[in-house]
Amino acid sequence: MKQLFFSSLLAIAFSYSTIPAFAMKAVSLNQTPKPNKITPFSLVAASYQGRLVVQGIPANDAFLSAIRTNSIKAQDLVQGAIASGQLSQDTLKDRDYLDSVASLLNDLDLR
Repeated sequence: MKQLFFSSLLAIAFSYSTIPAFAMKAVSLNQTPKPNKITPFSLVAASYQGRLVVQGIPANDAFLSAIRTNSIKAQDLVQGAIASGQLSQDTLKDRDYLDSVASLLNDLDLR
């Protein structure tokens, strides 16, 4: 009896958790997709982890080495994120965003 109760409870919980997902999917089909704006910190972290390798940004130690030799700059990361659909083209004009990325890269270069 307990097993039936818990299975029913799980089934109900699952059905409630999927309804918003289906509703969001239906809403998003009617809207034009916009790139998510990731934070400068997330951009630098993702770049270090290799999530922009396809866009020509090296990962891990090669990423740090490229920062130290000035082979990679903030604008390069932003362009890579734009190419991967993570940022909009307008981000290249956002001086505060670029300065934040540059500051994070500078912090990595100091270590």
